[in-house]
Amino acid sequence: MIDFLMKAGPAFMIPLLLLSITSWAFIIERFYRYRKVPKEKSAELFLQEASAILKKEGPEALDKRLSKEKGLLAIVWGQLATRLNLLIMEKRSVQQMREELQFDAENYSRDYLEQYLAGLNTISTLSPLVGLLGTIVGMIQAFDAIARQGAGDPQAVAGGINTALITTAAGLVIAIPSILGYNYFRRRVEQILKRLEPFTHLFINQLIQEIGRPAVYRDFVEQVYYDEVVTDKEKDLLKAKQSELRLSSKVAQQVEQAVKEANGIENA
Repeated sequence: MIDFLMKAGPAFMIPLLLLSITSWAFIIERFYRYRKVPKEKSAELFLQEASAILKKEGPEALDKRLSKEKGLLAIVWGQLATRLNLLIMEKRSVQQMREELQFDAENYSRDYLEQYLAGLNTISTLSPLVGLLGTIVGMIQAFDAIARQGAGDPQAVAGGINTALITTAAGLVIAIPSILGYNYFRRRVEQILKRLEPFTHLFINQLIQEIGRPAVYRDFVEQVYYDEVVTDKEKDLLKAKQSELRLSSKVAQQVEQAVKEANGIENA
């Protein structure tokens, strides 16, 4: 079989063989990775676990927990937590944080799920072209043989026709499963995104509630405590901001106390 294929010439068959191996490697790897994506029940349990860690132990413990996992949710949620820290440094509003994180969540998920799909799509396009190139070269060889030896000898054109037909067939054999695999995996990506999107949005809400809102409130408190004197009007503004951010009195007091300690303020 190998000898038969190599009659088309190693210049074409070796690249086609490499494309075939790569294509099937991508297909097998994608099947395995998509099978590892959690179902709704597993995603719900992981969300509950992540939320509990965030509330009881804080962001650092959550980062450690997410870094130990290698699945889609752990990777994407870890990236979202890192992104939130950057948004806090940029002093974004709560609404801006939510919009940015929801936008980034889909991008991070697609980056994970669509890895190697571009390569699979390229192979599905490239392999027929390599086969077509082999066809053209084979036909050139056949016509050259006819020109030199005449059309009466079949052996004269057999080599060129072999090259033309074998490379064409090989290119199509590689392209067909690559195209089918690419289209199938694209549909799977959309299905997975649709299935896990609600859990990611819930996680984003949890991040904003536990980290984002207190950070926004802290920025506001630091402005109020800038001159170390808080007027009655400013106290009313603090209460209004606390209500706007939907923070509990306990969290608001903790933030205010942290600001006082950071700035060496005893009473205000």
